[in-house]
Amino acid sequence: MADRYWVGGTGTWNSSLTTNWAATSGGTAGASAPTLTDNVFFDANSNVGTGAFTVTITGNSGVCNDCTISGLDGVLTLTVGGVWKVYGSVSFPATNLTFAGASGGPIQFSATTTGKTITTNGVTLTEVGMYFDGVGGGWTLQDDITTTGTSAQLRLLTGSINLNNKTITVNNVTFGTAAAIAAETSSTINITGFNTGVLSSTGSLASTTVSGTLDLNFTYSGSVGTRSCIFGSGGFSATAAPNINMNITAGSDTFQTNVIIGNLNFTGFSGSLSFNSFTLYGSLTISAGMTITSTSQTITFGATSGTKTITTNGKTLNCVITFDGVGGTFQLVDNLTVGTSRTVTLTNGTLDLNSKILSCGAFDSNNSNTRTLAFGVGTISITGASTTLWNTTTVTGLTVTGTAIVNVTNNSPAGTTRTISGGSGISETNAFSFNITAGSDNITTTANHSYKDLNFTGFSGIFTNTNRTIYGNLTLSSTMTCASAANITTFAATSGTKTITTNGVTTDFPITFDGVGGTWQLVGNLTMVTAAARTLTLTNGTFNASGYNVTVGTFSSNNSNIRALQMGGGIWTVIGSGASTWLLTTTTNMTLTHSNSIIDLTSTTAKTFAGGGLSYGTLKNTGSGTLTVTGANTFANLRGTANITLTSSTTTTVTDALSMDGRYGSLVFLTSSAAANATISKASGKVYTTFCNISKITATGGATFRAPATPLTSYGNVDGGTNSGWTFTAMGATDNPNPGAFSSFFS
Repeated sequence: MADRYWVGGTGTWNSSLTTNWAATSGGTAGASAPTLTDNVFFDANSNVGTGAFTVTITGNSGVCNDCTISGLDGVLTLTVGGVWKVYGSVSFPATNLTFAGASGGPIQFSATTTGKTITTNGVTLTEVGMYFDGVGGGWTLQDDITTTGTSAQLRLLTGSINLNNKTITVNNVTFGTAAAIAAETSSTINITGFNTGVLSSTGSLASTTVSGTLDLNFTYSGSVGTRSCIFGSGGFSATAAPNINMNITAGSDTFQTNVIIGNLNFTGFSGSLSFNSFTLYGSLTISAGMTITSTSQTITFGATSGTKTITTNGKTLNCVITFDGVGGTFQLVDNLTVGTSRTVTLTNGTLDLNSKILSCGAFDSNNSNTRTLAFGVGTISITGASTTLWNTTTVTGLTVTGTAIVNVTNNSPAGTTRTISGGSGISETNAFSFNITAGSDNITTTANHSYKDLNFTGFSGIFTNTNRTIYGNLTLSSTMTCASAANITTFAATSGTKTITTNGVTTDFPITFDGVGGTWQLVGNLTMVTAAARTLTLTNGTFNASGYNVTVGTFSSNNSNIRALQMGGGIWTVIGSGASTWLLTTTTNMTLTHSNSIIDLTSTTAKTFAGGGLSYGTLKNTGSGTLTVTGANTFANLRGTANITLTSSTTTTVTDALSMDGRYGSLVFLTSSAAANATISKASGKVYTTFCNISKITATGGATFRAPATPLTSYGNVDGGTNSGWTFTAMGATDNPNPGAFSSFFS
């Protein structure tokens, strides 16, 4: 290792010329040119007198260990015409030093040991780049570095570079595959270029590390060309990228990127953004004055800690968006609008709508990772027409907070199908509400999935039937159709009062109420059937018909759960048949309020009313099939224009009227289910029947029971035998309250 001093003023520095080198300051020229182990000095004795002088480094042969320039008494112009390789430290004076423009001339810091420093004292490096490329080398900036010109490239390739909270201003930057960059608390690189490759890499940056916070500020303010920021395969690692921020602070040109980065901030930019898929580990801020190119590429938000923000300033991100940061939180600052053909996916972390609106073509969170969708009072609008609009099929690990409302707004035409997959086994707390506000297509819910509210106001298509659970309200549109199917819709709320608003639409599918503590209230008539197979089942909770009419295939509440049926004052039309037409055999914990409602069984085949010994309003058998009534029930009115069979050895109580009305030549039969008599009890008043064959019926309780056999064409009753308490003889005028219109008395 030796010291070499420049002498003789203007000259050329390369590996062979000895004209300007001395072994001492101001010494005799002719010493050997410096090698990579020699220290170089420029001082007051380097020029001739006090005149200005120029030193030109040529080729790739200007080398040294340390280079110290100090004490100059004339202006030194240093022209880096080739690669100047420095294996140690450099120190420049604040005055009397300039760098001349020479295309392509960088300073290459090539140390292989640490502890090197770079001091510029504010000198601008004109058309001089800086390459850090020394395996094992380590450099620390002592002050800010400013370069100018299109050749002013910063290449951070290998070694350890400590930016030391300083600012570097360059035309463009290249990151290498094995650099260790220490930004300390916060360092800045200002990138002034507007050319392709203002930010690039030499390949995958998986081994490059960045500590502290490094801000890359893109400051070009013009409108020319495309600033391309494209990294090689892989980009920065997930540990390095969060420490690097990109700020595009000016320009109306095109900015292109695929950089995996921390924050990406376009405040001040008014140009056009285009990009390939990339990952953000920080926040995204879009400028109100910029344009974003539509693309099928993906922005992935990958932060694993803290809260990162997304600010769009009213701009549409017409791209695919994925949230995939384990432990990260991604919060909307304003409404986020994504293209109608693009999907937003929540894979990991928390998506916090922050009470804002997220609009996207489709939404997907179909996985079992730990993730949270926080609505606040915000909403998600699904604007697309894709096959699957919403997919939370797998809800393991999913937490939903706030008012989880999803608006489905696309006006899809008839003949298409949109699917909503609300969640298989999703809890009442986490379930989503869907408002389908437009479209004349088919909307289908995935089989065995659960939902909160389903509101079809504005929809005019077909609601395809599947097995599903609803924890909230169901509102149908008067212009829609519910497809016919045997799949069951289960209402399962466990608190509060939920409403079912049909708007005159037939819900041609079975319905089950099964929510412990839940209440469901009709708003409008409920018509469940075009076929007798549709069963209304009350398993748990309270069903309140609210005075509206109910039409079902069959009704069942045959269990011992705590439940209540509030029938209201409407007409319950039951069109089914068989042993389970009305099934309430087990009535433990059942509260039934009939409110003078009418139950009308209309089937033309045999049916059974298993009342479980409860009290009802009016029970009518208007269908031609025989009605078998089981249980010691109480009816305000029991009426039949078709056969009724009562349970043997059981008392049926009637509080108002018993009316059995056949017609001449077509008797109706009132009888017991077995050899022993059935009993009808009425406390007072009179009972009249017409064209009725009565057998094995005991009449009791205090009322008068009349079934006159004659005249045959007026009354036509028949004593079928084994009766008790009936009078079958002809009536006098005083017995008939409405002579000449006898049957109307019973209607």
